[in-house]
Amino acid sequence: MKPSTLHRLLAVVTAWCITTWWEDSRLLLSNDGLYATAGFADGVHYPGRWSLFDPLSDPGVVRLVLFLGFAFCAFLFARPKKAIGIGSLVGLFVCVASLNARAPFAISSAEMYLAVLLFWVAIGSIIGWSGHMLRAFRIQIAMVYLSPLLIRFFHGGKTWINGSALRLVVDNPDGRRGPFGSLARHLPDGVLSLATWGTLVAEALAVMLLVALVVKTRVSESLRRRITGLVVLLHVSIALVCGLWFFSAVAMIGFVAAVRLQKAEKTTPCTGFVPWSIAACVVTWTFLSVSGSPAASAGAQRNIAAYAVRGAGITQVWGVFSPNPPRVERWIEIIDGAGNVLVDSRTEGERVRKLAQNVRSQPDGLLARAWLLAMCSDDPASLRVTVRTPDARRVEPANQCVVNP
Repeated sequence: MKPSTLHRLLAVVTAWCITTWWEDSRLLLSNDGLYATAGFADGVHYPGRWSLFDPLSDPGVVRLVLFLGFAFCAFLFARPKKAIGIGSLVGLFVCVASLNARAPFAISSAEMYLAVLLFWVAIGSIIGWSGHMLRAFRIQIAMVYLSPLLIRFFHGGKTWINGSALRLVVDNPDGRRGPFGSLARHLPDGVLSLATWGTLVAEALAVMLLVALVVKTRVSESLRRRITGLVVLLHVSIALVCGLWFFSAVAMIGFVAAVRLQKAEKTTPCTGFVPWSIAACVVTWTFLSVSGSPAASAGAQRNIAAYAVRGAGITQVWGVFSPNPPRVERWIEIIDGAGNVLVDSRTEGERVRKLAQNVRSQPDGLLARAWLLAMCSDDPASLRVTVRTPDARRVEPANQCVVNP
């Protein structure tokens, strides 16, 4: 794979990412919605957070910046090797990282991964894809697959070890959104157990292949193709069963690029110290920032590294359903005073679904309150958040917002 091919693929998936922000931009990015510039609607500020969308928080300006992001994608796709393409690549990183930092409760690990890919590709394009730079990039991608493995084996991932994780995924409607999700539900437990362990094997082989390429171990072309095909099959299966299309696309681009990316013919003179220093930093960066999700760490400084990367919008939290998939089906409903359901997270877009997942854990918390305040500002009414389960008797009342007309 040539660097220009990687640039074009990133332009496409970044345009895809920005498109998903368009519909919910007012709720998540403007002062009129959930996230005010200073923090949430009641003025709480989270330390260390920086975003391009903090000073530019008018709804019209937010849409203008997103439109500029589309233009950057077009420039990068059309002129990947030119100065305007490299400049667009840097601009897209700033845009995506700002989105992640501004609304950490509504982003997925795929968007975190995309920001990190843009970060690395921007550096590689500026200082050149030398052999050292390629090895540093491969270490980063290896960490993407190593981190969930470590989480599952050392932080209570019992369902992955005993082979029941995929059964939990397909039996939970929240994880059964792909076209093959219902079909997978009817497979025997033994088949799903093999698929669960196969996921762990594929991730482990991905790490071993990338480490082998980093230390210059001779890897046959046949073995490289087989492992690449297995990892691609893993991500295609995740898309078809779980409906995680964007995650699968970003993950496949990252892995294939790490395995197949070619050195640039002309590179900026650079000693091996620089990329290896970057590689050492990214290993530390990954392990320190993976200690908590954006939702858990947004309001507290866990450590210096987590504080810094959260502020830049490049927090790394890898691993779908790590350490274990959810066991209980729960969803969020926002109900008005007359009992009408205004929001059902099961039928909303992916970004609101992600927001609802974080509200579920603390339905009486600040996030739920801010969501209600944003909705009340549009249509003054008495609203409340409830956490629902299939058993109607287990309705859990939560926050209530009353705004007088």
